[in-house]
Amino acid sequence: METLPLTYKQSKMSLSEFYALSEGPPYYEFEDGELIEMNRPTPRHQRVLSELTTELTLYLRRNPLGRVYPEVNVEFFPNKVYTPDLVFYTAENVRSLDEHAPLTQPPTLVIEILSSSTTWRDMTRKLKTYCESGVAWYWLIDPDELTVIEYHLSESGRYEILACVETGQVFRPGVFEGLEIDLVELMGEKVISDE
Repeated sequence: METLPLTYKQSKMSLSEFYALSEGPPYYEFEDGELIEMNRPTPRHQRVLSELTTELTLYLRRNPLGRVYPEVNVEFFPNKVYTPDLVFYTAENVRSLDEHAPLTQPPTLVIEILSSSTTWRDMTRKLKTYCESGVAWYWLIDPDELTVIEYHLSESGRYEILACVETGQVFRPGVFEGLEIDLVELMGEKVISDE
């Protein structure tokens, strides 16, 4: 059964009060004046995040199109600060980022790796926020079902599903030309040899 993250129940706070909080734990996202407490991810979640970060970093070293950042605060409108699992900014946008502060520009790509405590928000509220703030690409990765759903922002301002990739298939992201991601390797499903 899916459960929603715990919500901080005191009076609503301002964005500046949120930024004044000490670094976690506990870790929070900020939504409409409320703190959303985020459970720490599972080892499987972090393994997928590590593999994906490595895959994209190596690709971007060969193809200097921009930069990826794992688990950083991104301000989506003044009333929402989320910490996506991974974000990608194009080289042009990287030049204007302040890497010593929360990011205030919408990324080109947001990646969320689903877990039992985040699935509902990732597939509803966050999807809506990312779409409305102009995030061109959104990936939802389910490490249990071994699937990736790739959304792209259409000219009408809505997300369209461009790909739904399952185990045994190769994911060829629209945003990274020539990149091929083997989902079995990404999800860590290949057996580790005893030799």
